[in-house]
Amino acid sequence: MRKKMKDKDIEELKEKYTPIIKQIIDENQKFYNMKYSIEFDFFENDDIAVRGVSRNGKICLNIISFDYAYKINQPLQNELFILHEIRHLYQRWFILECKENNKNNEQANQWDYEFHNYIDMNKSLELYYGQYTEFDAFCYSYAVMQYKYGKIDYIELPKYFENNEGFHFMMNKWIEIFNNQKL
Repeated sequence: MRKKMKDKDIEELKEKYTPIIKQIIDENQKFYNMKYSIEFDFFENDDIAVRGVSRNGKICLNIISFDYAYKINQPLQNELFILHEIRHLYQRWFILECKENNKNNEQANQWDYEFHNYIDMNKSLELYYGQYTEFDAFCYSYAVMQYKYGKIDYIELPKYFENNEGFHFMMNKWIEIFNNQKL
């Protein structure tokens, strides 16, 4: 009986947050401007630090983590991680395009290697953050958020990137691109 109740509650959360997620995706279209539509789904994980993943051509969001961010009045955490996962979709699509066009691209090759040899944060935080796929997704998502909202008190960089000059350089490059495009 308790399991059914939980399933019902989860379904209600999905119904509640689906239009919000669609709105976040639509409002940020100008930043990622991809020819593919962004699809999303949910999964459940009681570990609220597990925010989302990209797999099978869509972003998958932890509904429990998503709800928690609203409960503690930190809704922009959700937008940050939606953008992060969208960037991973872009990376995968870029790899596919390069392969389909027989284009040897160093960045695509590195991303492809990392996706096939992915290091989960549970194995090693240093190796996880050291992956260029993660570096790129964090730079991009934090840059969009900073460009749109300025400093958000409750959104902090992972400690691994706080003093990383390359990270700040790339984040500022993204912001410069957004400024030049007048997004």
